[in-house]
Amino acid sequence: MNPKLNTTFTNKELCKIAKFIYLIRPPYHALHEMADFDSYKPQEALDYYIFRLQRVAQLAKLTPGAVFLTYDNLVRKEGYDLIESYLNLKTPLERREMPERPVSRNIHSSFIEKGDEVHAKYLNRMKAMDLLMP
Repeated sequence: MNPKLNTTFTNKELCKIAKFIYLIRPPYHALHEMADFDSYKPQEALDYYIFRLQRVAQLAKLTPGAVFLTYDNLVRKEGYDLIESYLNLKTPLERREMPERPVSRNIHSSFIEKGDEVHAKYLNRMKAMDLLMP
C-alpha cells in the first residue's frame, strides 16, 4: 500500500468545481475481495480498508453537497434518482443487480469485527456531514 497515491488527489480548487459521489461498503466482502483478488494479507486488507474510510471522510468534508451512498443503497436500488439528478443526467442509470462474489472465507472474524467497528464510526461521521443521501 502506498498512501501517497491516495492523497495526491486533494486539490481544493478541483473540489470546488467537480462533483463527487462517495460510496462505502461494509468490511465483510470488501476485506475478502482484497484478500482473494488483490492478494492482501488480512491485516493489510483491514489497514487499507480503514485508510480508505478515513480518506473518503476527509474528502467528503471538503465537498459539501456531494452524494453519499452505501453499497446497501445500491443493492436495494436506492440512490439512482439522486445520482441522476445530481449529475443532471438525461438518460436514467441502469438499475443492475449487485451480486456478491463468493469469498474464500480466509479472513478471521476478528478482522471483520474490527472493520465493522470502524465502518460504523465512519458511516456515522458521513451521515452527519452536509451530503446528499437517499
